[in-house]
Amino acid sequence: MTWLAADYDWRLIVAWCAEKGIPLPSRAGATYYRKKHGDKIEALRKERLESALNTGLALKEERVARLKQHADALEKIKWQPDEKGRLWNEAAWRETLGEIAAEMGDRKKSVTVGGPDGGPVLIREVIIERVAPVAEETAQT
Repeated sequence: MTWLAADYDWRLIVAWCAEKGIPLPSRAGATYYRKKHGDKIEALRKERLESALNTGLALKEERVARLKQHADALEKIKWQPDEKGRLWNEAAWRETLGEIAAEMGDRKKSVTVGGPDGGPVLIREVIIERVAPVAEETAQT
């Protein structure tokens, strides 16, 4: 019920059931379960939302936890090539780790450039003149 209350994707619920050895309901069974226990699921959903709003960082923690789960799933398959031999899962795993770092504040999303007083950076104009080659002069001497 917790997974249904969190609105996890059905494919993810199926994968977790298989991973934990929980008997897998059919999609129709899950729909029936959602209708039969809709009140309990809605109460859990409200409880999760209330908890998230009251704890402040819970939403961030939830995002980081889900990204971590995604990174763990990708880590299991990161070295499995596709039919053409490319390792897309490895790149996706690295991107997910980058998203976790950004979410945690360990990686800055943007860089601002400014002068020492916070104002704009002044760049001096440099003029480069073209000089004729000196190869002829050295050849004559």
